[in-house]
Amino acid sequence: MTVIFLHGRDGSRHLGFLDEKFGGNFNRVKNLMFRNGGIYISSDFANFEEEGRKDIEALVSHYRAKTSGKIVIACGSMGSFLCWSLMKNKKSNSMIDAYVLMGGFPDPDFLGSGKLNVPAGKKPIYFAHGSIDYVYKWQSVYDYYSKLRAKSLGYPIRMALYDGGKHGTPVRMIDWRVALNWIAKQ
Repeated sequence: MTVIFLHGRDGSRHLGFLDEKFGGNFNRVKNLMFRNGGIYISSDFANFEEEGRKDIEALVSHYRAKTSGKIVIACGSMGSFLCWSLMKNKKSNSMIDAYVLMGGFPDPDFLGSGKLNVPAGKKPIYFAHGSIDYVYKWQSVYDYYSKLRAKSLGYPIRMALYDGGKHGTPVRMIDWRVALNWIAKQ
């Protein structure tokens, strides 16, 4: 398995390698990947728009050939823009097996119009969110999650809600073993 972490606004590739920050959770995912013969990448990209999507697509394309298991894109906060952009791009999405959104938001089209589209290929989505997130409200994520489950029975989607958790809580609290084992079984 390959896990590629995409930071949020004001972050950089260095964020995903800070062993002390976020309760050591980046250290946990790095060790989990190392112990299981996987790859962990924390990447920079040009921006949160099309140029950034192309950067990550090129990275995924390079590692697709080196990965016998699944490729998982884990997006923190504003990195969710890239998760959704990758998911909606046919070429990008065809190389990616699952998405993890930590403190992120539901599909921007859903937020803007309330219209729900089932993501192509039914790639697993794992949401992790804090119940008192002041940046992206958990209710919109939960609404998307619930509606997708109702519209597309059996869609592989999960949501972990951290009671009393703020915006950075999911990055600190996500249980990588649980999330990635669930993804591996999809």
